Amino acid sequence: VPTTAAYTDGEPMNVHFVHKRGASDDAVPLLLLHGWPGSFWEFEKVLEPLTGGIGHPGSGLTQSFHVVAPSLPGYTFSEAPRTMGFDVAAMGRLFDSLMHELGYHEYVVQGGDWGAVIAKGMGVTCADSGCKAVHVNVSAAAPFASSWKKPQKRLHRCPSAARPPASS
Repeated sequence: VPTTAAYTDGEPMNVHFVHKRGASDDAVPLLLLHGWPGSFWEFEKVLEPLTGGIGHPGSGLTQSFHVVAPSLPGYTFSEAPRTMGFDVAAMGRLFDSLMHELGYHEYVVQGGDWGAVIAKGMGVTCADSGCKAVHVNVSAAAPFASSWKKPQKRLHRCPSAARPPASS
Protein backbone atom coordinates (compact mmCIF):
# COMPACT_ATOMS: atom_id res chain seq x y z
CA VAL A 1 0.00 0.00 0.00
CA PRO A 2 1.74 3.22 -1.10
CA THR A 3 2.04 5.80 1.65
CA THR A 4 4.30 8.70 2.37
CA ALA A 5 4.92 10.99 5.30
CA ALA A 6 3.52 14.27 4.04
CA TYR A 7 3.83 17.29 6.29
CA THR A 8 1.38 19.83 7.54
CA ASP A 9 2.28 22.51 10.02
CA GLY A 10 5.57 20.70 10.65
CA GLU A 11 3.94 17.42 11.77
CA PRO A 12 4.39 14.27 9.68
CA MET A 13 1.30 12.23 8.81
CA ASN A 14 1.24 8.96 6.88
CA VAL A 15 -0.96 9.49 3.83
CA HIS A 16 -2.09 6.64 1.58
CA PHE A 17 -2.35 7.48 -2.11
CA VAL A 18 -2.49 6.01 -5.59
CA HIS A 19 -0.07 7.60 -8.05
CA LYS A 20 -0.23 6.83 -11.76
CA ARG A 21 1.96 8.78 -14.16
CA GLY A 22 0.57 9.94 -17.48
CA ALA A 23 1.63 8.64 -20.86
CA SER A 24 3.31 11.88 -21.92
CA ASP A 25 6.12 13.84 -20.31
CA ASP A 26 4.02 17.02 -20.41
CA ALA A 27 1.10 15.44 -18.56
CA VAL A 28 -0.66 17.73 -16.08
CA PRO A 29 -0.42 16.67 -12.42
CA LEU A 30 -3.99 16.10 -11.17
CA LEU A 31 -4.93 15.66 -7.50
CA LEU A 32 -8.26 13.82 -7.12
CA LEU A 33 -9.97 14.19 -3.72
CA HIS A 34 -12.83 11.93 -2.64
CA GLY A 35 -15.63 12.66 -0.20
CA TRP A 36 -17.49 10.93 2.58
CA PRO A 37 -18.15 8.09 2.75
CA GLY A 38 -15.67 7.44 0.01
CA SER A 39 -12.17 6.40 -0.82
CA PHE A 40 -9.49 6.59 -3.46
CA TRP A 41 -11.25 3.63 -5.12
CA GLU A 42 -13.89 6.01 -6.53
CA PHE A 43 -11.31 6.98 -9.17
CA GLU A 44 -10.27 3.47 -10.22
CA LYS A 45 -12.22 3.53 -13.50
CA VAL A 46 -10.89 6.92 -14.62
CA LEU A 47 -7.19 6.21 -14.04
CA GLU A 48 -6.58 4.68 -17.47
CA PRO A 49 -8.46 7.31 -19.51
CA LEU A 50 -6.85 10.17 -17.59
CA THR A 51 -3.29 8.83 -17.70
CA GLY A 52 -3.49 7.35 -21.19
CA GLY A 53 -4.52 10.57 -22.84
CA ILE A 54 -7.90 12.09 -23.54
CA GLY A 55 -8.42 13.04 -27.16
CA HIS A 56 -10.05 16.19 -28.42
CA PRO A 57 -12.25 14.97 -31.33
CA GLY A 58 -11.07 16.17 -34.72
CA SER A 59 -8.09 18.08 -33.38
CA GLY A 60 -5.49 15.32 -33.17
CA LEU A 61 -4.59 16.67 -29.71
CA THR A 62 -4.51 14.65 -26.54
CA GLN A 63 -4.06 15.52 -22.89
CA SER A 64 -2.84 13.13 -20.24
CA PHE A 65 -2.55 13.55 -16.49
CA HIS A 66 -0.25 12.37 -13.72
CA VAL A 67 -2.96 11.26 -11.28
CA VAL A 68 -2.59 11.36 -7.50
CA ALA A 69 -5.59 10.04 -5.55
CA PRO A 70 -4.97 10.13 -1.79
CA SER A 71 -7.15 8.82 1.00
CA LEU A 72 -8.28 11.68 3.21
CA PRO A 73 -6.79 11.66 6.73
CA GLY A 74 -8.60 9.03 8.80
CA TYR A 75 -9.99 7.26 5.71
CA THR A 76 -8.97 3.88 4.29
CA PHE A 77 -5.20 3.51 4.82
CA SER A 78 -4.34 7.11 5.77
CA GLU A 79 -3.43 7.95 9.32
CA ALA A 80 -6.00 9.84 11.36
CA PRO A 81 -5.02 13.27 12.69
CA ARG A 82 -3.35 13.10 16.11
CA THR A 83 -4.19 16.62 17.23
CA MET A 84 -7.34 18.64 17.70
CA GLY A 85 -8.08 21.32 15.16
CA PHE A 86 -6.93 19.43 12.06
CA ASP A 87 -9.34 21.19 9.74
CA VAL A 88 -10.00 21.53 6.02
CA ALA A 89 -7.20 24.09 5.63
CA ALA A 90 -4.73 21.67 7.26
CA MET A 91 -5.85 18.94 4.85
CA GLY A 92 -5.20 21.30 1.95
CA ARG A 93 -1.70 22.03 3.22
CA LEU A 94 -1.13 18.30 3.70
CA PHE A 95 -2.07 17.50 0.09
CA ASP A 96 -0.06 20.44 -1.22
CA SER A 97 2.91 18.97 0.66
CA LEU A 98 2.22 15.54 -0.86
CA MET A 99 2.19 16.97 -4.39
CA HIS A 100 5.51 18.73 -3.76
CA GLU A 101 7.04 15.54 -2.32
CA LEU A 102 6.04 13.74 -5.52
CA GLY A 103 7.83 16.44 -7.54
CA TYR A 104 4.77 18.36 -8.71
CA HIS A 105 5.29 22.05 -8.03
CA GLU A 106 2.30 23.02 -10.18
CA TYR A 107 -0.86 20.95 -10.28
CA VAL A 108 -4.65 21.05 -10.60
CA VAL A 109 -7.15 19.60 -8.14
CA GLN A 110 -10.62 18.06 -8.45
CA GLY A 111 -12.87 17.24 -5.53
CA GLY A 112 -16.31 15.98 -4.66
CA ASP A 113 -18.18 16.21 -1.36
CA TRP A 114 -15.54 16.80 1.36
CA GLY A 115 -12.94 16.74 -1.40
CA ALA A 116 -14.71 19.73 -2.98
CA VAL A 117 -14.46 21.69 0.26
CA ILE A 118 -10.75 20.87 0.53
CA ALA A 119 -10.15 21.64 -3.17
CA LYS A 120 -11.85 25.04 -2.94
CA GLY A 121 -9.73 25.89 0.08
CA MET A 122 -6.59 24.82 -1.76
CA GLY A 123 -7.50 27.14 -4.63
CA VAL A 124 -7.31 30.03 -2.19
CA THR A 125 -4.56 29.03 0.24
CA CYS A 126 -2.25 27.02 -2.05
CA ALA A 127 -2.42 29.12 -5.23
CA ASP A 128 1.03 30.60 -4.61
CA SER A 129 2.56 27.23 -3.78
CA GLY A 130 1.35 25.30 -6.83
CA CYS A 131 -2.43 24.82 -7.06
CA LYS A 132 -3.21 26.33 -10.48
CA ALA A 133 -6.84 25.31 -11.02
CA VAL A 134 -9.76 23.80 -9.10
CA HIS A 135 -12.74 21.76 -10.30
CA VAL A 136 -15.49 20.63 -7.94
CA ASN A 137 -18.56 18.52 -8.56
CA VAL A 138 -20.36 19.64 -5.39
CA SER A 139 -21.16 23.20 -4.51
CA ALA A 140 -22.65 24.43 -1.27
CA ALA A 141 -23.95 27.82 -0.32
CA ALA A 142 -25.37 29.13 2.92
CA PRO A 143 -28.25 31.60 2.96
CA PHE A 144 -27.75 35.04 4.38
CA ALA A 145 -28.30 34.98 8.13
CA SER A 146 -30.87 37.78 7.83
CA SER A 147 -33.13 35.59 5.67
CA TRP A 148 -33.55 33.11 8.53
CA LYS A 149 -34.98 35.79 10.81
CA LYS A 150 -38.07 36.11 8.62
CA PRO A 151 -38.59 32.75 6.86
CA GLN A 152 -41.70 33.94 5.00
CA LYS A 153 -39.70 36.73 3.40
CA ARG A 154 -37.12 34.16 2.29
CA LEU A 155 -39.79 31.93 0.72
CA HIS A 156 -41.16 34.79 -1.35
CA ARG A 157 -37.72 35.43 -2.82
CA CYS A 158 -37.47 31.84 -4.00
CA PRO A 159 -39.15 31.51 -7.43
CA SER A 160 -39.90 27.82 -6.87
CA ALA A 161 -41.54 28.32 -3.44
CA ALA A 162 -45.21 27.47 -3.25
CA ARG A 163 -47.37 30.58 -3.17
CA PRO A 164 -51.04 30.91 -2.38
CA PRO A 165 -53.23 31.17 -5.48
CA ALA A 166 -53.99 34.71 -6.58
CA SER A 167 -57.48 35.86 -5.67
CA SER A 168 -59.75 36.64 -8.58
